This record gives sequence, structure tokens and C-alpha cells, in this order.
Amino acid sequence: MQSLYNEIEITFGSVNPNVNPNIDDIKSSTCLFRNNEHIENLQGFKINFILNNKNITKEFIKVWKNSKSSVWNPLSEKNNKETNPNDVNSYLDNKICNMHYNVYEYKNTILIKKEINKVICALENRGHSIDKNLMLDESSYTIEFYKLNCLHEYFEDTTKENQDREENLDKDTFILLEKINHYVHSLENPSSTNRIFISVRKITSNKHFKYPLYQLIDDDYNTFEVIKSGYLYLDYATVGKDLHCCWMTNDLELVAKKKVSPQLYCNPNFQFGFSELDDKSKFSKKYTRQWHLRRYYNWCKDNNIEQFYDYKLPIHNLGRALLGTLKEHMTYKYFLDQLKKYPYIINIRLI
Repeated sequence: MQSLYNEIEITFGSVNPNVNPNIDDIKSSTCLFRNNEHIENLQGFKINFILNNKNITKEFIKVWKNSKSSVWNPLSEKNNKETNPNDVNSYLDNKICNMHYNVYEYKNTILIKKEINKVICALENRGHSIDKNLMLDESSYTIEFYKLNCLHEYFEDTTKENQDREENLDKDTFILLEKINHYVHSLENPSSTNRIFISVRKITSNKHFKYPLYQLIDDDYNTFEVIKSGYLYLDYATVGKDLHCCWMTNDLELVAKKKVSPQLYCNPNFQFGFSELDDKSKFSKKYTRQWHLRRYYNWCKDNNIEQFYDYKLPIHNLGRALLGTLKEHMTYKYFLDQLKKYPYIINIRLI
């Protein structure tokens, strides 16, 4: 059965509706807007993706529509003195949409290394146990993959420990961990070509409302494809690395520790990006799924990954689940020019 919604529309504007200055330096921000409501006379530009009719896309639409925001509704407390903070119906405002998004753009290697070292020092100053030997060499353009993998593992372990205890990290620590994750991903996949990648997630309150999550099945994993410029994908939305990411970063230690984290659930999160390389068809044709798959399987075979994981199972397929395609063609240069004028996401709606 075809979904009631055929498109998702993302609107960018020049004014951030709810900027967090502490994390704006990594182009990471939160925005508030009326959930799925059309806003008239918006100054900015829009990107529309035509949604496909795959099962995983239908599940994404469901979880997007059914997940509640984590935003406190002050009117509820004002109009009802007996409001119970533990009552999800009074605590959360389902009409307000609270979004968090990250913009990943390749930058100067030395600058990113310096920022990572600042975060390590800040965490240590706050009393967190982090190995100072993970400080990066700011005089070298060499990508220190071993240290980056260790830093990402630190991010994973610290985040998961708090999730398991059902505790919230204090705001400053959360921001520092977000920076580690952001900078590591920005640095671990350097490229000679220009590219930009955006990850969007709908922030919900699992503490007060656990929306039902759909667990991916083999048929869903079999729809995974290598990420391409100008397409909409279900975001990974999982703390950790899947086997695909371990291959990309040659993270054999994480595999040996059996700490690989494949995507298990469909969350209200999506991603898309643009690359100058993909705008040149003669290059994009070379890097086919078969080309990536051959290299991935060779890495698994050469490093005896089968002693830890059956890497040919669907759950370890390469790529991400495709949700949709651009309604109108857009090049990397056009998108980047628009993003410079309108750097903030100010509305997202299903239509």
C-alpha cells in the first residue's frame, strides 16, 4: 500500500530559530518548529526528496509521525497547575518539533587535530578519564587512524554507559562528546574532492515516552546501497560502528573485541549529502556497489573477519537504506552556495 506521504521537504533559512552557541562552531545545532506545519513566506531555499515505496521507508514515515518531541510545553503547566511531569500527555508537546542536525564538511586536517586535542584537554579538566596519549600530532597531515578509532571507542563507551544507567550526561560533557564524534568523522575520511554531508535527527524523550521502534529485517538490509550524492537515506542513528565503518577506518581492534554495532532499528533520523565527485558521471560510474563490495570482502578475507562475524549476512551489508531521491537535480556547488546564504534548517515536513 502506498503511503499517504510522497515527499519530505527540508527548508533552510538565514536565521537559526534556536541556536546553541556552545556547539555552533562544529555546525551542529537544534531547531524548534511546528511539527509538519507549512510555514508561509519563509526566506530561504527548499530541498524536496521523493520518497520510495519500500517497506523501510514506510516504517520511517511511521516513526517520524509517531515520535513525540522532547520539548517542554509551558502552556500545559500554565493552564493546569496539577500537571504531572511524569505524565507524557502533559509533559511533552507533540506539536513542537525539536530537531538536531550536524553538517559535516571536510576541513583542514591540522585545524581539526587541534580542535580534537582541545576537547581531550577539556574532558580531562572536567575529571573524565581519557588517555592523553590519544592527543594528535598537530604538525603532521597524516591521518592517525588508530588514535581516531580509540577516540571514537571512548565516545561510544562513555555514551553507552550513561544510557545503560538511564542517566543524562551533563550538558558540557555531552557537548564535548558530540565534538569528538563530529571531529573524528570529519577527519577519518579525508578526500581530495569537495563534499558536504548532513545528518538530521528528531529529538524525542525516551525517558517519558518510548515510541515503538521497528527492528530491521533481512529484506530491509538487502535494500542497503552505497551512499551517493543527492539521495536521501535512513541515518545510522546508532552509537558505535558497523562493519562497513570498521572497514572504512580499518578498525580491526573493535572487530576483535566484538564491539561492532550494526544498525538494528528504524529511528526518526535521515541523512543526505552532495559531492563534487558525484557530479562528474564518469567518476561516479567507476565507484559502483560492486567496486565497493569487492574491496570490502577482500578486507574481510585478508583480516580473517569471519572468526568474529559472518560478514556476508544481510545485517552487515554495505551502505544505508535508501528512502528517496531528489525531486529536482541539484549540484554540490549550487547546494553549497545556498547553504552559505541559508545555513540553518528551519522546517521539515512530510507532504
